[in-house]
Amino acid sequence: MNAGVASSVLESMKRLFFAVALFAAAFGVPAIARAQVGSSTDILTGKVVGPNGEPIAGARIEVLSLETQVSRFRTTNEKGQWTLLYPDGGGNYRVTVKAIGMAPYTTNVNRQADEDRLEVPLVSLSPTSQRLGQIVVRAAPTTNSNDRATAGSTEKVLSGEQLYRLPVDASDPALVASLAPGVILLGGSDSTANSFVIAGQRAD
Repeated sequence: MNAGVASSVLESMKRLFFAVALFAAAFGVPAIARAQVGSSTDILTGKVVGPNGEPIAGARIEVLSLETQVSRFRTTNEKGQWTLLYPDGGGNYRVTVKAIGMAPYTTNVNRQADEDRLEVPLVSLSPTSQRLGQIVVRAAPTTNSNDRATAGSTEKVLSGEQLYRLPVDASDPALVASLAPGVILLGGSDSTANSFVIAGQRAD
């Protein structure tokens, strides 16, 4: 083989090696990274306490894998402790803690070297108040004069003649109502009219 042919073969081999190196850089590194994400199971553990150091039971723990963007959940026990197994998490997590009446708390936890147990630093929650949405109650007057009593209620219609024969002054609605069972008359004064109560409810 003469020098010219040898030089041409060597140049071709260099170009082939360079192409293979580029292919490995483009497709091999992500594959290795994906393999590392799914190659282990992490154990995350921690404890949640209140402002006075008392353990908070039932606190909601959300652990988000920053690599896979998948969340897993756990709640604390009566000692405020929690443990969560996270397979294929990748080693970098965002931990969010929520409890009723407490301000949420968020922290990041990262796996170091080859450790598989990640201990979240003690979480101390602070009390907070939450403003509820406005409650609006609307009522409309009844326009149908033929409405009848509903189930469970009592109704009696008296004619003018029946009112005339009552043993009380028919012009006073409180006196007329006091004739019904369960109605108690509240006598008025010189400046207030008679009123009544039903089944112990307020007079108004």
